[in-house]
Amino acid sequence: MSVTPDLFLIVAVYGGLRARRDRAMLLGWAAGLCKDLFCVSPLGLHALLFLLAAFGLTQMRRYLFHRRWSVRFVLVFAVSFACNGVYAIGLLISEPQIGLSVAAVRTTYVSLYTAVASLPLLWVLWRLGRWLGVEHGLRFGPAA
Repeated sequence: MSVTPDLFLIVAVYGGLRARRDRAMLLGWAAGLCKDLFCVSPLGLHALLFLLAAFGLTQMRRYLFHRRWSVRFVLVFAVSFACNGVYAIGLLISEPQIGLSVAAVRTTYVSLYTAVASLPLLWVLWRLGRWLGVEHGLRFGPAA
């Protein structure tokens, strides 16, 4: 069983935590569509899942202290587990011979690996976004 981190999901999580809602959802959709093109999955499944993940993060981010690495780790794990869980359920429906235990273990391993890989990647994306002038979605104080 090969397990690889979901790099496209990390990009969607970055968008959900950093960008304005419309841009975050566009980034989540684009990252999911790229994953759909590179994976054997129904076209649009990951695009929809990542779009919903980015939207959910834009709704929750003002209640979270998402600049802490531990919170980012847990967020990426939870989002990855949810997205891969939905994908695994669809896979189990279409191919029941895979087995629930194999799908659950693989989903957990992929989510953990993605969460670990997200720590340095989110750090790089955060710095790159600041350098490129990515506008943060949260507004504090009067608009300039």
